[in-house]
Amino acid sequence: PFGICVKLSLPSVFCPSKRNAQWAVEIAERASVRTASQSTSWFEASPAPGASPLCPAEPPSPASALHDHAVIVGYGRVGSAIGEAFAASHLPYVAIDQDQARVDAMQEHHVPVLFGDGARPEVLGRAAIEHARLLVIAAPDPYQTRAIMEHARELNPTIPTIARAQSEEERSYLEREGGAIAFIGERELAFGMAHHALMTMGRDDDEADRAVDVVRRPS
Repeated sequence: PFGICVKLSLPSVFCPSKRNAQWAVEIAERASVRTASQSTSWFEASPAPGASPLCPAEPPSPASALHDHAVIVGYGRVGSAIGEAFAASHLPYVAIDQDQARVDAMQEHHVPVLFGDGARPEVLGRAAIEHARLLVIAAPDPYQTRAIMEHARELNPTIPTIARAQSEEERSYLEREGGAIAFIGERELAFGMAHHALMTMGRDDDEADRAVDVVRRPS
C-alpha cells in the first residue's frame, strides 16, 4: 500500500475537484449499464487497510500482475478526474499519458501513470490491456482515439470502451464502428445543467434523470 497520498494542494490539473470526481463516477456508472452485454458486472475491489479514499490502494504493478482493471489513456483534466473517481471508489486502474512532466509529477505521488503513446500496441501491453475490464480514452485527438481503439481490440476484442468525442459525427462513428460509448463535453455539460435546473424547478432526482434520458436518447 502507498505511504504517500496525492496532496490536495496540487494544481487543479493534477488534482481535480470532488465535484468532477463525482461527475466521472456517474458517467462511468451510466456507461457500465450500457455495456452490460460485454461485461456482467462493474469493478469489485476493497481498499487496503488504512488506505485513503483519494489515493489508489496499490502502486503501479507489472503488466503480469494486472487483472480486471481500467486503462485510462490521457491523464489531463478529463482523465485525471476519472482516475480520482476510481481511486475514491477503490477501483483498480492504470493511466497512460504522453506528457513526461505530468507523468513524473503523478509518479512522485504514486499515481499509477505510465509514459507513452496509448496508440502504440507495446504501450497498451505495458498497461495489461489484454487483462483489463474497461478502456477509457480521455485523449482529445480523434485520430489517436481511433488508433487506440483499433490496437486495444486486437489485444482484447471484447473490452468495453468509453471514449471522448469532439463532435456528433465523431461520437456516431465511435459508437457505430468501434462499439464504444462516446461522450461530447458540451453535450454532457448541457445534460448536467438540465438535470440541476429540473431539480431546482421542483422535479426529484428520478424525474430529472428520466427527462434528461429522453433528450439523451438518439432520435
